[in-house]
Amino acid sequence: MGGDVTGARDDGLDVVNLMHGRADVPGMEVVKGLRLGGLKEALALVAQGRAQPEEFKFFSRYSGWGPGQLEAEVLGGAWELAACDLESVLESQNHPDQPGHFWGKIMGRLQRHRGSSSSSSNTAMPDT
Repeated sequence: MGGDVTGARDDGLDVVNLMHGRADVPGMEVVKGLRLGGLKEALALVAQGRAQPEEFKFFSRYSGWGPGQLEAEVLGGAWELAACDLESVLESQNHPDQPGHFWGKIMGRLQRHRGSSSSSSNTAMPDT
């Protein structure tokens, strides 16, 4: 998975990010238990047999926004907001033959939340 922006190489392979839930692999915690970073350490643990590839999600390329651009796109309705958790991010690794499984699951949660919400302007999904 990844965005449409590449680095110096056209194939984007010079821009690889990693998300995981391992406390022994460095990274910035972006939500509780979910970390971004630690590529070299993760690769070493997998090579040593001390971690499984399924414990990590790799992203090539990236998406980027200028100052205020993402906020404007969210306010304009271009994006759906949903809560994130470790299991949801890594769970899609279990369905490599079904690339739409992850997004279908997340959008289904979001639609169920909207149906039970009294405010149609609240698009954030609860942590479930």
